[in-house]
Amino acid sequence: MVSSEPPASPVLQQKDLYEVRTALFGGQHFDIGEDGIRTRDVVTGETLRPDEIPPGILLDPALRAGFDYLRTRGKENRLTIELLLAPHSKARDFTLMTELHPGTMAGPLFMGVEADWASPGGITSPLPGQIELRPVPHTEGRGAFQHEQFSWLRARGKVILPCELADTDPGPLAQSLRHLWYGIYEKSAADQTLTPPQREAARLIAQHVYQATRQWAILGQLGYWLHRLDTADQLPAGHLTALLMLGSWHHTSLHRLRLLHVPARAHSISDGPETTPYGKAWMHTLRTMRMSMDFLQTPLPY
Repeated sequence: MVSSEPPASPVLQQKDLYEVRTALFGGQHFDIGEDGIRTRDVVTGETLRPDEIPPGILLDPALRAGFDYLRTRGKENRLTIELLLAPHSKARDFTLMTELHPGTMAGPLFMGVEADWASPGGITSPLPGQIELRPVPHTEGRGAFQHEQFSWLRARGKVILPCELADTDPGPLAQSLRHLWYGIYEKSAADQTLTPPQREAARLIAQHVYQATRQWAILGQLGYWLHRLDTADQLPAGHLTALLMLGSWHHTSLHRLRLLHVPARAHSISDGPETTPYGKAWMHTLRTMRMSMDFLQTPLPY
């Protein structure tokens, strides 16, 4: 029997975005216009502004304190952040960091990393030494990278500062980010109720909203750890240099740190995605909080 419905268009249309937003995003997280989408805050629903911390992040007391600390110490010229941007999909990626940037790795004592953590025993405002690190439990890929990373840092007595939100964080920000990643980004890849253009757009939007929020939150979490260490008299007096190790796609964090008046430098182990046309376009979406219709039809490179 021939369907009376017109065949699905292979090209993403505005109506597809409305269907995706209703079906997967609960009608939230982004506005739709003729030229594409504008990102909304995952907690407050406000339209996000370029170069401004998402307001939902600032509702989290710890992250707000972290940003205040970064801004204050940066303005006083008592803090420098060294960013080390690199792939992190295998153990060799970390080894390359140590080989290509030995001086950058050797100097700082305090090292921010992309890692999950938990606060055992009900401690509400833990110090880094009181938490439980939760590396990826795989022996390959990202798990192999983290195993190599943690082993190297511990062997040299570095203070590891995990900069993801806590695994046990029950707050609306953490819950929204988990849903974007696990409930939309990962699940939509196999969602056969969506057309191929809808499926690709759903994953792009989920990844975009997630990273537009998470990458800011990572900086706030780094600031929070430094703030806690400072109030506990566990930071050295005078100027402090800390290292933050991030994936290659976090180059926009350099710009954000400078917006916070924190002196920062970025180092890469290879030409990063910011040097490619797609990478430049992706970084632009994270700075402007917008995605064009053309970009929404570009497959993710991973």
